[in-house]
Amino acid sequence: MFEGDFTYKDLKLVDDEIGALSNFKNLNKQWCHAHNINKIIDKFKHKISIGWGIECIENLLTKCIKYENKIDKIRSYVKDIMDNKYNLLSEESKKDIDEIYISLTYLKENGINSINIYTLKKLSADYEKIFKILKEEKEIIDRHIKSRNIKEQKDLNHKFLEKESILYDVYNNLSKALEGASIMQSYIRHMKNSMHFNFLNLISIAARHIILLFWIVVFAGGFFCLPYFYQIETPPQINTTEIIPLLLFIGAMGLLYTAVIGALSFIGSYFIFNVKTNQKWINIFFIIIQIYLFLILVIPIIYYKFESSRKYIDFISNYFGSSLIIYFISYVLYAIISILKTNKFKDDVNLFIFFPLLFDFLLMVIIYFRCKEIELPILLCFLMIVFIPKMIAFLTYFDYRTVFWLSFFIIGLGPICLLSPDFVGMIKLANYKANFTVKNGFVESEKLDKIPLCFKDYNDTCKNLKLSDDNKTAINNLIIKVKFDEQYFFKAQVPKDEFNITKERIMRYQDGNSTDISQKMFKIFKVKECEHNSTVSCYIDNDKEDNITIKHYHKDMENIIQNENDKYFIEFPIRKENILN
Repeated sequence: MFEGDFTYKDLKLVDDEIGALSNFKNLNKQWCHAHNINKIIDKFKHKISIGWGIECIENLLTKCIKYENKIDKIRSYVKDIMDNKYNLLSEESKKDIDEIYISLTYLKENGINSINIYTLKKLSADYEKIFKILKEEKEIIDRHIKSRNIKEQKDLNHKFLEKESILYDVYNNLSKALEGASIMQSYIRHMKNSMHFNFLNLISIAARHIILLFWIVVFAGGFFCLPYFYQIETPPQINTTEIIPLLLFIGAMGLLYTAVIGALSFIGSYFIFNVKTNQKWINIFFIIIQIYLFLILVIPIIYYKFESSRKYIDFISNYFGSSLIIYFISYVLYAIISILKTNKFKDDVNLFIFFPLLFDFLLMVIIYFRCKEIELPILLCFLMIVFIPKMIAFLTYFDYRTVFWLSFFIIGLGPICLLSPDFVGMIKLANYKANFTVKNGFVESEKLDKIPLCFKDYNDTCKNLKLSDDNKTAINNLIIKVKFDEQYFFKAQVPKDEFNITKERIMRYQDGNSTDISQKMFKIFKVKECEHNSTVSCYIDNDKEDNITIKHYHKDMENIIQNENDKYFIEFPIRKENILN
């Protein structure tokens, strides 16, 4: 049915659904039972208002209001009154309670899950609508089976999916009033076909508006780059003839990323919906897993934002790999148990069993690599949104449109601000590394002298003496912050406050035949060996570890250094005409 290859088996599915709905043909009787319940409730309300106070009846009224669309809850409490609190009631009240229980039982046995008379009135109208659409579907299937015209079959298939989308909406509206295994099977079939219909419509719209789609992708590329330039408060220098292909590329990459994240979130929620059970302990187990995931995602932010907490979190961070393994095993265990309990071994949805894990993994990667840039309140709000589709999956009916919008347009686009620097760097618009040779005299010597010399395996910004002379200085791994007004705004990354370097790396620096560590360290980093309790830039020769510790490196640069997410940079602009390459 999904592909549109109809058989007489599909006709039988429609007939079976009509049969399953036969209970709702005579809704007048069911409405009468609901009306009788409400009449007795009103009677109890009147008695209580004139001073007839019985606690169990008052509680019953509260539950009738709270659970008017959950008959099981009300029926359970009424049964409790009948079993344990009958002696508190008058003969008249006992009779009323018995009537309520009989009516509730009748509604339950006939698949009705609501005592709201207005809901039941709407149910009657919606039933007629469902019945009419199902008859139309039978005609479409019959015509499709008999047809030998491919175009006609295609049109009929489209009409059928359109009817399925309407049926899905009607069933969603009835979610408070209807329940039952047969109803749910029909609902799931309509939901799958409705998703198929929406997907085909989306493809069709895109195919009809290629030019508009092109400019949407370009605009999306600009949108993905915007947060970076907003953050640095400087616009880029743009050549319009060159920027459009670049923005098109970024837009395509960004939308692909959004589609992947959104699809993983959506499919994960749908998988949870498909395998969910009514067993409380399994659902509690799932909630515990999600709380565990929440802690995994939040801990790195707390670690970097609150120094006082580090001593408590160090233990957890040391066993982070084990924490991830525990989470993955717990999720797989939940998925397997749910599949076993629901007997859905052959369901195609089970092919997506690892999609939620992949989504969670990508979320972890983004947060852990950008944890220094994320504010905790923003992260908490974002994670609340992330968990909403999973919670929706536990509802009786699956509102896939809400999950779709949440997954693609909020969860998918949410991390864009964090990824924006990577997008602009990808197209070499800004925030990328490159080697430059600049004329001497156009960079302050105070700043230039603090950039270390290059040696083998050193990947931060450094001066390449082999390509430098009295007139020019070659600088490797400069970060282009932005190019604006014929100027390059550079960032030279310098080592952190305290860091270690192996002696082997230092000795690889070619300085004639010298093997003196002190000479090499002063040549490269402009630091001397540390004296007792030294607070200036210096180094410590660790013979046992065979490495060198540089301490207080930033102390001599406090007036010129910029601290960004625990990384140190020296910033300076150079006009284009003063750059030699």
